[in-house]
Amino acid sequence: MTDRPHLDPTAFTAADKARLIEEALDTLRGANAIDERDTLTAETWVAWYDATIPTVTELKVLVAAMERELEVRRGQAVLQEGERRGGDQKSEEIKVSQRETLIHAERVTRSQDRQLGRAAPQVRAWIAREATAGRVPTRRGALTVAGIALKSMQKSPRRPMPTESAANRGFQMAAVKRIDRVQRLREFFDRVGDGTQRSEGELRRAAHQFDVDLTKLLWSVPFIPWVMMERDEAGTTFTIDEELRAICEGRAPRPELEGRSIRDFVRTFRAELTRRREENHDAFHKRKWNSELILKREQSRLLDWIEEQLNRLP
Repeated sequence: MTDRPHLDPTAFTAADKARLIEEALDTLRGANAIDERDTLTAETWVAWYDATIPTVTELKVLVAAMERELEVRRGQAVLQEGERRGGDQKSEEIKVSQRETLIHAERVTRSQDRQLGRAAPQVRAWIAREATAGRVPTRRGALTVAGIALKSMQKSPRRPMPTESAANRGFQMAAVKRIDRVQRLREFFDRVGDGTQRSEGELRRAAHQFDVDLTKLLWSVPFIPWVMMERDEAGTTFTIDEELRAICEGRAPRPELEGRSIRDFVRTFRAELTRRREENHDAFHKRKWNSELILKREQSRLLDWIEEQLNRLP
């Protein structure tokens, strides 16, 4: 192939473009890159040229780009043929024609073309970049790009978004598993939470019976408020606060006092006690020092009030 003089794309007429495409097609036919049965016309290639590499005027770059595009199309055709024959099986994909199944080299070529067809978007983008930069897009380079793209797709496959029904089923299954796990923990503590000291072996046998991970359980016990655990060299003792357990599990109401929780009552009680002590202290310091003038009556009233409030606690 002889190099043509570089043409200015801005002065490149439609006739010049058509002649360049025809010459490239002739070159490909002469090199057997296109056989006699190829139905692609020069007009079709002009449309591809305008959409892909409109600034390329060098014949050898254009010929190589067109050849790579043909290889991508052949690979896509092989993939479609495999799907029509019942899947992407190698033994089916290579049977596009009887002539090609007889030559091992052509089998290898078709296998490579399949790679180009699978990574068609990435390979075509690379062809356009190389040709626009004035570099000849080689088959080896195209296969390298395809290999990288396919490995990337294999490492990070796109998972389809779950449908609403699938998400609901997954949520329900997780809820069922969670309920089952909680139930097994309850049964385990019902068995061992009697205040009896047990050895490590006894605990492991009980954990195995209820399908409980003992190691994880021991780490999580401090976060279960109604379970008290004591461990020493002799063994482990679990004690259950049944009243607190009933409250935590919603089987008993939290203790209340006149519609308020015990915590709110104690907070209010403390604030009022502080206020009365400060009031009594201020009244005491307003008087001149005299032991007979100590506000004993106020102190007695304060103590009576404290006793009255504490008697209200359940």
